[in-house]
Order: sequence, then structure tokens, then C-alpha cells
Amino acid sequence: MNNPSLQSASATSAKIVAIAAKTFSVVRPEERFFVITDLEDAIAQLPKVHGVRVVASENGIDEIHIISAKDIPPKTLVRDIISLLFVRFVVRLDRRILSIVQSDEAPRAQVGRPIIANVVQKQTDSTLDTRVELRSGQQLVVGSSSAPIGADNVHGGALALINAVENLIGRRQVIDLSDAKLMELTGRPLVVVLVTWHGARADESFVGSALSEGSPAAAAARATLDAINRKLIRLPIFVET
Repeated sequence: MNNPSLQSASATSAKIVAIAAKTFSVVRPEERFFVITDLEDAIAQLPKVHGVRVVASENGIDEIHIISAKDIPPKTLVRDIISLLFVRFVVRLDRRILSIVQSDEAPRAQVGRPIIANVVQKQTDSTLDTRVELRSGQQLVVGSSSAPIGADNVHGGALALINAVENLIGRRQVIDLSDAKLMELTGRPLVVVLVTWHGARADESFVGSALSEGSPAAAAARATLDAINRKLIRLPIFVET
């Protein structure tokens, strides 16, 4: 015998589910977001892997390029990568997007993104000099800027950081400082910078920010690195054995 109360409750639940389905879109597993560097770091930890680069677009992972030692069969490595990414990230791969190059060359330690080791700003009789020390792995590079007395010390910190980055990558006139400003948000000092990266095909603009709780020049350097960091790619360097 049908229970009217149960039928009513069931109908109400069905309506709630229908409304929820119309109101909220459900993200399917294959549409989840991921961070490319997380995938690269996971693959790089596999035995015999010397280097890895993941190429992705809005449609997902397009290519994965790996440099491995010669004493592991490529089919084994492909299987391991597919299993690793599926178990850890629930990412399904088509083995055809994997490209493996085998080499006996031993890699140097992979260099991480650069960090600011020190920022010093000094005033002389006629100039305001700023020096930024940038560390990347075991490498330490220095950047500097000099401006007439009375110049904005925020711009000095940003320009010195740009000079350090250009010394790091070995290229000049790649980055321009469009603007740098010290402002307040909810009573806290904040430096915001806008930089332009001159690429081979087009120019790109990036914004960075950092709280200024001490030196505005140091905050400007951090804000500039915040903007530039997204263009600095970590790559393993190989040397002959």
C-alpha cells in the first residue's frame, strides 16, 4: 500500500534536487583545475627522470616532455607517469602526448625561482643608490639603480630588481618599469608595480604587489619580482659526464 506521506516527501526531494541542478553547475573530474608545476614536480621525483616540462592549454594537457636516463625502458616510464598522475591528481593521460628523450648526461641541481636576499638603499651627496641581491639556487646576482636626490625610492627598488633579473637571464632591455606606486589599503602601506616584458612576438604587461612594512624600496623590489616571477621558467641544466 502506497504511503501518501512518503510519496510527498519523495516528490519534495526530487524538486529540491532539480532546483539545485539548475542553480549550480557540477564540475566533472575531467574539468578540475591543476597547477602545472605540481605535475612537473611529481614527475621529476620519479627515478631516472632528469627533467620534465608540461605544456598545457585551456583544453588540458597537450604535451609532456621528459629527459630520462638510458637504463629505464621508455614504455615503463610512460606507464609510471600515467599511473602517477592518475593516482595523485586523478588526471587521465593519452600516452601519445608523452615524449621521452634518453640521455646519460647527469643533470645539475634544478634551479628554483629566484628570491630576494637583500635590498640596500643609500643616499650620497648627489644620488640615491639602490642595490638588490637576488639568489637563485647557489647563484647570487646583483642589480642596481641610481637616481638624482629627491627621486622616488619606490622606483629605485623596482629598477634595481629589474636590473638583477636581467643579469640573471643574461639579457638587457627585456623589462621596462611602467609605474610603481606606494598606496594604502585599509590603512596598510602597499606597493603596486606595473611592468612590461618585451617578448619576441608581443609585449606583455604584469602587475605585482607587496606590503611595505619597513623599507618602501624593499617592498617595491618584492612587488616587481611578484610580477616578473611568472615569466621565469625553471629548467634543468645538463653537463657532460
